[in-house]
Amino acid sequence: SALSSQPRLIVDACAGLGMKTMALADHFPDAHIIALEPDSTRYEQLQQNLARMGYASGRIQTYNLPVESWFPATQGITNPI
Repeated sequence: SALSSQPRLIVDACAGLGMKTMALADHFPDAHIIALEPDSTRYEQLQQNLARMGYASGRIQTYNLPVESWFPATQGITNPI
């Protein structure tokens, strides 16, 4: 299979509320996980969810990186939805 070996590092871009992050942590217990979330409100909820569910061990690192920091040319563009 494509994942016959266990990954050592997983990057969860746009981690949202952390559901996928926690599933990855459970499925790959030896992996270090970096969870990136661009939205400040969701980032706070991500951190709260990880702590509430017992994932605040340090194996998962979280970062709030606004999309503008990824692509400076997007500054000023809004999503009408």
